[in-house]
Parts: sequence; structure tokens; C-alpha cells
Amino acid sequence: MNSPFIRNLALWYKAQDERYRLFFLFAFKAVFFYFFFDAVITTYVGLVTPGGIESKLLMQWNVLDWFVMTIVSSSYYLLSALQFNVFKNGDIVGIIGTGGIGVGYYCIGYYVWMTIAVLVGCFPGKWKVKLYYILASILIIHFVNIIRISLLAVLAQYDIDLEDQHIIYNYIIYGITALLFLGYVEWFSNRGEEVARW
Repeated sequence: MNSPFIRNLALWYKAQDERYRLFFLFAFKAVFFYFFFDAVITTYVGLVTPGGIESKLLMQWNVLDWFVMTIVSSSYYLLSALQFNVFKNGDIVGIIGTGGIGVGYYCIGYYVWMTIAVLVGCFPGKWKVKLYYILASILIIHFVNIIRISLLAVLAQYDIDLEDQHIIYNYIIYGITALLFLGYVEWFSNRGEEVARW
């Protein structure tokens, strides 16, 4: 294990400033955990999706269905409160006279939740604070998603092409995720807390 590559890497690593080392460790952990949780979530979705492998145990505790129904019901009540004549049927919500908007597993935003959880989780700090911040961030993202589905239901009655809505939503929601993460970073730096070591 005395190769020139390893020696050069070790020399480079020692020569770098401490903050670059911490950034490199943060980036490595964030990428590692993102792909790890991506594999876990993809497996879970495969096990609970009807027509897939369908693990009977996991089907009884399918949290994704609960989140889908939360989005559908919340959008239904939000549109009703805004005086729209709405309907909901299973995982579809819409204004009467339209086909409605179907909400699937990929519509609930669990990849965005995973992104903010990994970024905040890998950043130095106290785990109790991280957990509260992650949960609050997930609730904010979930609320934005409810507004998105409600807006799509309204736009569906105006014969507007909704093909590009997902791309636009991704820009908005990942922008919000970046702001949430920067807010977390600034929250610690503004209070003068010492950054914990990994």
C-alpha cells in the first residue's frame, strides 16, 4: 500500500487548510448517505408499489400511501376553503368538470426530504437540533407540495399544458431546499456556536 498515488494523496491532504478538509468530509458523507438512502427508498417503493414485489408486511404499514392521502385531502380542503367545487377520488383531487390531478408516490417529494435530511444530517451540529430542523423542513416542503397540487388542480380547468410543471416545481422546491440548508448553516454561524468535529 505504498503506492505513489496514496503518498501524493496523503501529502495533498496534509497540505490543505482545515476548512477544505472539513468541506471534503462533509461532501463525501453527503454523497455517500444520499446514495445509501436512495437505495433504501427505491427498495421500499418497490416493495409497497402495487404490481411490484408487494411485501404484505410493508403494505400494511405503507407510509407513502398516508402521505399521498394527506396531500390529496389537504388540497381538497384548501380548494374547498377557496370556494372551488372540488372532488376527490382515491389519489385524485380536482375541480368538478376536470379530470383532476393524480398524486403518485413520486409526487410526495421524498427525494427532496432525503436531500435536506442528508445535508443537515452531515453538517456539524447537535443531533437533537438537526432532527427538529429536518422535521420542520420536511413539513415546509410538504406544505409547498400541497399548494402545488392545489394550483395544478386549478390550472387543469383552463386547458393549460401541464407537461412542464414538474420541471418548474423542481427548480422551486430545490431552491427552497437550498435556502433551508443555508438557513441551517447561518443559524449556527450567527449564534457563534463552535462547529463540532466529525
